[in-house]
Amino acid sequence: FAALARAHPGLGLCLDVGHLWLIAAARGRPAYRDIETLAPHARSLHLWAARDLATYRAHGHLPLAPDLSPADGWLDVRRALAPVLAARPDCAVIFEYAWPRADARRALAGLAWAEDLVRGVAH
Repeated sequence: FAALARAHPGLGLCLDVGHLWLIAAARGRPAYRDIETLAPHARSLHLWAARDLATYRAHGHLPLAPDLSPADGWLDVRRALAPVLAARPDCAVIFEYAWPRADARRALAGLAWAEDLVRGVAH
């Protein structure tokens, strides 16, 4: 994708780091290195809580939450955000998850946490 983006600089990528995380795991690829490679071409960034394919199949796009630790296999959101916002400070950050499957109170708390995280990484 990076080569395609370089060949067409007028176009950008929608970088869905949750899907990238799952695909990288399935293909044995280094997810964070792939994020760094694609970061300069990102025009939008989709964030949701990703861990593994089994969790995704069971729950879909889960809301972000501070207790979903990388030590437990979850995507490290801060680590994913940093290279994208460093390369593209104007990148639109989109919180993507399924409301019907999520506890609304937990989802709102996760959204507030993620918003603070984005602000902290961006500055």
